[in-house]
Amino acid sequence: MELLKKGDVKTTIIAGIIFGVIICIIFYVTLYKSRSNEILEKQKELQEKQIKLQEAQKIAQQLDKLQRENRKLEYEIRESAKRLPQEKEIPDLLRQITNLGNRAQIDFVSFKPQTVEAKGFYKEIPIRVNVRSSYHNLGLFLSELGQLERIVNTSDIQIQPLAGKKGESVSSSFLITTFTFAEGGGV
Repeated sequence: MELLKKGDVKTTIIAGIIFGVIICIIFYVTLYKSRSNEILEKQKELQEKQIKLQEAQKIAQQLDKLQRENRKLEYEIRESAKRLPQEKEIPDLLRQITNLGNRAQIDFVSFKPQTVEAKGFYKEIPIRVNVRSSYHNLGLFLSELGQLERIVNTSDIQIQPLAGKKGESVSSSFLITTFTFAEGGGV
């Protein structure tokens, strides 16, 4: 113990403190600072990934919504397709119209197909029709035309009174327009 004298104790304490500070600095520079930089980088990466995750979740929510809308639109297209016959189904539709007329006691004078008009994804098929019937039966027939599953428009209705025919009080001319899908029309 004689080696440690009073002056040497102070020097030893100061040397110990200096040595401790140097160890702390080395620890800070080599381990802590590099690890804290690494931690900051990882935190930044985590934030970026969380932002990307939130964006992906928003997209997924929109995807679900868009898929529901797509299914709804596909259903509406299928339902509309039922109302827009194919070209080959027009004769059946005309028979259906004739049957409606017969049930309403309509006397068909003529069916005259007009010029077909392409309108984008569909075609208009107009038919000029001349009939004779009672006014009431004509109204019933036109009402039933509007109730068909297929889209059938009636326009340009002209009604003239008839004289002297039993059960037939009016002569009428009108345009029936039905529609079909146009081939390659964009649906």
